[in-house]
Amino acid sequence: MNLPGHALKNFALLAIFFLLSAARGEESSTTAKADEVMFGVVFTPEVNGRSLESQIQDMKDLGVNTAKFWLDWNWIEPRLAGDFRLEDLKAHPELIDEYAFPEKPGSRFRGLLDYSKTDRLARDFNAAGISPLPLIADAIATPLAHGEKVERISPEPEGSFCSTTIAGQVNQYRGIGRERYLAHIYLHAAGLARRYSRPPMQVDWWNTENELNWTYIHTTIAGWRCGKTWTDQEFLTDLLRALHDGIKAGNPQAATTMNVNIHDPDWISDLARWAPEMDALGLGSYPNYIFAWPLMDRLLTQAVSRAVARSRGKPVFVLETGYPSGPKELGWNDNLQAHYISKSVAGTIKNGGRAYIYFKLDDTDLAIPLGSLQKVENHWGLVRLDGTRKPGFFAYQKAIANYNSSVVHGGKDE
Repeated sequence: MNLPGHALKNFALLAIFFLLSAARGEESSTTAKADEVMFGVVFTPEVNGRSLESQIQDMKDLGVNTAKFWLDWNWIEPRLAGDFRLEDLKAHPELIDEYAFPEKPGSRFRGLLDYSKTDRLARDFNAAGISPLPLIADAIATPLAHGEKVERISPEPEGSFCSTTIAGQVNQYRGIGRERYLAHIYLHAAGLARRYSRPPMQVDWWNTENELNWTYIHTTIAGWRCGKTWTDQEFLTDLLRALHDGIKAGNPQAATTMNVNIHDPDWISDLARWAPEMDALGLGSYPNYIFAWPLMDRLLTQAVSRAVARSRGKPVFVLETGYPSGPKELGWNDNLQAHYISKSVAGTIKNGGRAYIYFKLDDTDLAIPLGSLQKVENHWGLVRLDGTRKPGFFAYQKAIANYNSSVVHGGKDE
């Protein structure tokens, strides 16, 4: 989940998916312990005018060890840098180093790439003892194509055009073809993994693309993507593989995951299909998006159980979940948000999940139309617009502290 920039999701069909998901039978949970659980929060850097330092302090006070954020492709590469195909990159592996370090003499990417924003994020989080978890290559924020027009690249056939509208903003895209798109996405992933492969800017985990099993919703309703290519299952698999392989080419020790949306009735099949391209199986769920009550945390925690049962030893991560604290006049409130967090954290751990990342740190102040299905979008945060902390902040803080205490005391809380 994410809204402008990446923020608005339109879930007009979501209620149907809830019913389909809820109708599926429960499966036995697992309580097997593996490695320590990662706790995190999704955040938008310096949203609402907040300083990054203030946001990091909130995360430290929460006790999280992971910060997930959207790392937009066009932050680094405003306009497509070069024209490559996969065979070019494999024949010239030095291109990865040149993309990773364009400031070095001899790089053909000198002056074309900008790592200033991501360098700061990676450095500041490493210094704070919090692991960055960037979501990369989301199709909404691709580089501009070559030429004078303001058109972002897409994997549609070369020379074709399409456009989308998100929150009143029109985005235009020019197709560069699947082969070139996959090559450039591979190079982007490899360069990022290489640049951030060691302290003081180390990134261990990468979230490769976003909800690829829901691209048909993104194209038909949300306006995040345009074109038939985004609903081609073979292309989506090739895309996830290119990102996974790119990360490994840049840093063999780095790991990848991707948030499969569990509100699609076929999510478990998609997870199985894409498991080879992920080092951890990632899930995303917003079970109370449409209605405030009853709490539907079991949709998430049962999905964790199902994923663990089919994981073949790979860890299962909850990469996004949340409960909005408003609009209060429609039933959502601070206390229900806190209750959802407590229950969903406990259920995720009980059912074998190895990461829980809450969406998100801060409330927002978007112009949501009256009566819109997106009415909850300003209310996910643990921190209000005025900087004060909600009960959900303290519920999450307590859940993390209780887990850490149980680990120290051999599985028993004090």
